[in-house]
Amino acid sequence: MFLKFDSQWPIQLNGIISEDEFRKSIDKINDAFVPIQRHPKYDLAICLFLTVLGVICAIIGGIKQINGKPEFCYLNCNDIVKTLKEFWQ
Repeated sequence: MFLKFDSQWPIQLNGIISEDEFRKSIDKINDAFVPIQRHPKYDLAICLFLTVLGVICAIIGGIKQINGKPEFCYLNCNDIVKTLKEFWQ
């Protein structure tokens, strides 16, 4: 996707700025824009990663609640492994 200003001369600018100055200004502004390239694969990967991360946090929080340890659950790999081992015993 490439965003840019329309370089068509608006009639309302007559007497304010010359057509040549307008085109040079618009071209200069448009040249400064960097094209935005979105990759749907990356968007999907980020979405799936965050979904899985949210599910893991919800599961860990639920397991801690079941085990009688209601506390703030932050993502810590060692804590996840320990909690899952406790749950499956």
